[in-house]
Amino acid sequence: MKKILTTTIWIILFLTLAIPFSLEYFNFHKAKQEKLVKQDILKQELKNFSFETIKEIDDIEIFKTKTWENISKKIIEKIKNAKKNIYIEVYIFTNKNIRQAVIMAKKRWVEVKIVLEKNIYKSANLNMKTFLEFKKNWILVNWSNPKNFKLNHSKMMIIDDELIISSWNFTYSTFKKNIDFFIFTKNFNLKEKFKKIFLSDFEWKKDFVYDHNIILSPNYTKEKFDILFNSAKISLQMYIPSVWDEFLEKILYLKNKKNIDLEIIFWDRKTNIENIQILKNAWIRVKVQKNIHAKAFLVDEKILYIWSVNFNKNSINQNREMWLLLKNPEIIKKFLVFFNQDFK
Repeated sequence: MKKILTTTIWIILFLTLAIPFSLEYFNFHKAKQEKLVKQDILKQELKNFSFETIKEIDDIEIFKTKTWENISKKIIEKIKNAKKNIYIEVYIFTNKNIRQAVIMAKKRWVEVKIVLEKNIYKSANLNMKTFLEFKKNWILVNWSNPKNFKLNHSKMMIIDDELIISSWNFTYSTFKKNIDFFIFTKNFNLKEKFKKIFLSDFEWKKDFVYDHNIILSPNYTKEKFDILFNSAKISLQMYIPSVWDEFLEKILYLKNKKNIDLEIIFWDRKTNIENIQILKNAWIRVKVQKNIHAKAFLVDEKILYIWSVNFNKNSINQNREMWLLLKNPEIIKKFLVFFNQDFK
């Protein structure tokens, strides 16, 4: 009897310990299998990617700072009129007026969720005041997951049914000094894709989201970037704050081997001087200006990139960056007006 009782206790103890471990093992391998399936789907989508798969986006506008003086007021007005939700994922958030508008929206019971970068390059505590003030006002704000990205350099906002994405930060400089681009769209499919990206980052998940009009760093940036950049046959117009060696070589290749018509607007930083001279020596037309924070380029006047990414390895291979590909003729026409004005 004693032997039976002892055996029964050991069996119960074994089952008590084994079942949770078995479930954990099962869930681990299920998640691993789902990830492999998603990666296979992603690889197949990338194989199908081309100029032709990029779609025109309906209900979309493009603006440039210094051409729309009240752009910050416009964003604040949209926040004040928000009825359902406000999602923000941004690298730097120091603008007091936008911060206060978000707090007031929360007090109206609008759902507010925010992702900020904790370790700003050379300014580690820059977002801390904003983070603590949001916390104080019961706003759901998370730091970006450092295990997923070296830096979260994204610049994206969703207000109810509208997506705002571009090269800006929520800072004084964005609206008063820098040259940046803003994209506003109510395209449902695009908004839902970026909402999924945002919620994944907010919840510290590492999920895959694919759309032919979107490029995400570090998920599949290099593949799409190389396809479109190297496919240039006639011209490239670019806004570049700075450039690293590998990208510089790509630009020189397009000029020397393919004789592409290249026009580049650079920020007049001291760190750019040497590379600017290299480009000029290659007979590439370069315009140097102050406060060029925009990151954009136009391929053959057909495909326009608007993005948060800087032209360096960290941005492409390690950071969270969001890019949008556009082929709307009216948007491209407006971009060319902006570019030609700045290139004079």
